[in-house]
Amino acid sequence: MLTCPTLQKKEHVYSLVQKMICLYKIVGQVLFKQIFPNGTLEVKINLRGLPADDQQARAIHIHQYGDLSQGCVTAGAHYNPQAVDHPGHPGDLGNFVSEQGVIRKFMRLPEAKLFGGHSVLGRAVVVYEKEDDLGLGSDEESKLSGNTGERIACCVIETFVCQSTSLVNT
Repeated sequence: MLTCPTLQKKEHVYSLVQKMICLYKIVGQVLFKQIFPNGTLEVKINLRGLPADDQQARAIHIHQYGDLSQGCVTAGAHYNPQAVDHPGHPGDLGNFVSEQGVIRKFMRLPEAKLFGGHSVLGRAVVVYEKEDDLGLGSDEESKLSGNTGERIACCVIETFVCQSTSLVNT
């Protein structure tokens, strides 16, 4: 069930990831919120359906494209508009270990935005089978992707508008 946050100012922009294309039965939401164009982007991750019996850390990244026409592979590379070395670009959300198959996390991403030319809107969120080695591996792939393995779930970052309705006694 989707619960809309209360909107008090028009400058609030919310983005929601609702549908996941998955290898597992992973479901959930990734909510992006930014107040004002220069505000800090806040991200709330709530995913379930990951393997409950392992302690495998899994990377979650923002990718260049919201194209899921051939699954997660068509989402492109990590979102990295300033071409900075891995890690530390706006597409790196981090490594997460699920608890009983659930990942719940809140974070702030000062280097990513919902507004402007480098907006994350229309891009994809990808969950990986392995943790990101943060570019510390000995091969070139480490510097590009962190050796994260297969993409096990993905979805597009889109906007939504919440309209509240209220019942009034007459």
